[in-house]
Amino acid sequence: MDVLDYLERSITDEDNVILTAPPTIQEVKDSVLSIDPDSAPDPDGLSGCFYQSTWDVIANDLHMAVVAVFSGATLLKYFTHTCIMMIPKVQHPQKFDDLRPISLCNVSSKVISKVINTRLLGILLRIISKNQSGFVKWRATTENILLAQEILNDIKKPNRGKNVVINLDMTKAYDRVSWSYLCQALRNMGFSDEWTWFLQVRKRSEARRPLSPSLFILSAELLSQMLNKLQNSLGHKGFYMKNYGPQINHLTFADDTILFCNGSKKSLRKVVNTLKEYELISGQLINKSKSNFSMDDNTDVGNIVRVQQATGTKKLAHFSGIIDKIINRIRGWHTNLLSTGGRAVLIRHVLLDFPIPLLSAVHPLKRTLETIEKYMARFLWSGQDSGGKHHWVSWENICFPYQEGGSKTLAKLSKPSSGEASEIPTLFGVKS
Repeated sequence: MDVLDYLERSITDEDNVILTAPPTIQEVKDSVLSIDPDSAPDPDGLSGCFYQSTWDVIANDLHMAVVAVFSGATLLKYFTHTCIMMIPKVQHPQKFDDLRPISLCNVSSKVISKVINTRLLGILLRIISKNQSGFVKWRATTENILLAQEILNDIKKPNRGKNVVINLDMTKAYDRVSWSYLCQALRNMGFSDEWTWFLQVRKRSEARRPLSPSLFILSAELLSQMLNKLQNSLGHKGFYMKNYGPQINHLTFADDTILFCNGSKKSLRKVVNTLKEYELISGQLINKSKSNFSMDDNTDVGNIVRVQQATGTKKLAHFSGIIDKIINRIRGWHTNLLSTGGRAVLIRHVLLDFPIPLLSAVHPLKRTLETIEKYMARFLWSGQDSGGKHHWVSWENICFPYQEGGSKTLAKLSKPSSGEASEIPTLFGVKS
């Protein structure tokens, strides 16, 4: 049996008609308006703000250009030209792996990708396995995070061969996908040759584009199908799970995958062989230096899941990542030029947003929230993370609305545009 046969046809003829139909002017307008107007300038010097502010003038010309591309027009080099920017991943990059390449493409080219991606997002929910939660509309990554936590709670349950959790990290995930493999996988799923050819024409300029995440999870669907087939194979023993519930052997967060398997030599060999087969056909490569595993004898779950949630006793170190982000952001601001009101606005609209993705799925220690509030209070009164100035009002009083006895000074300095009473809410209702 060919490995690609695991991908069953799931795209209908009606789906192909929708994907390849000439876009309407409303689709083009929605794509233009969805672009960040203040994003980095493009090679042609025309930003998203230009396209949005002059839409009434350029609407027909831009629409005709997009329709021409959908009709088979050749994209010239100046149209697909991009500038490569190297963004450091660490403070002091020493090698190429410490840099993240980002392509700055023309807005006109980005609009075409957004039109295609918007149409594709409408059908991904139906054709992508439930194991994948990243970049799929109407699916939240936090759902898989919560599910992973529930499964990890059973890592110490008795199981012959013991339970093993493996965290896989792909090397340059978006850049290593084989286009020949991707096109063949799309054909197996039922995508038309016309749409597949259209992607091949644009492949040179698709790196880091709006369409890239959707194409990646389509290519990664084969791995999910292979692992699910392995779970249902005769004689395979997996992670301990109750018989009356779903038998889950992996969860995927975009390009990160968590495997739940048995620690026996036979079961692990099957999993490794499946991963090697996927690497060979897809062009993907597992980054062994960043991948890790955990067993009940040496549990290190904080490195297994990105939410840094450990089974059993929680430690402040498990949440150090979000605290470090807040400290680094405070140190990066030129606080000498900020008034107290300016710092209050940054706390309300920037710092308080950092913990939301993590804390929406994980119940943290009270000490963690107290530490976050401590650095916010220091920044409010001194403009630094180290403090050094007297706090004239306690943080608890600052967090109350003005009508309930909150700080009058802070309320005046940080008025919302709606005219309602100003408030810096305490972090998720937990007070120090």
